[in-house]
Amino acid sequence: VVAREFEGYIEYRAVLESSELHTSNQLYLGRIGDADKAFLNGSQIGQTGSFPPAFSYNMDSERTYFIPETFIKSAHNELRILVYTKFLVNK
Repeated sequence: VVAREFEGYIEYRAVLESSELHTSNQLYLGRIGDADKAFLNGSQIGQTGSFPPAFSYNMDSERTYFIPETFIKSAHNELRILVYTKFLVNK
């Protein structure tokens, strides 16, 4: 058995129309097994867990972040999710 550790940042980006955001004003991300930060148009809308140097994750919680109406632009909105992951892979 060979153990390998993976550690690093992952970034996800998407462009959303304002009509997609105005319907509920919530962003549901489901479960993410690591620490995350969510941003809409450059403003942070949520975080679960902690990034290094005090890394902690929240594997069992579902992520639902409230989007303040003032953060939503009239046209295209950039969603950015930054994830920090650290796990051990056994092969």
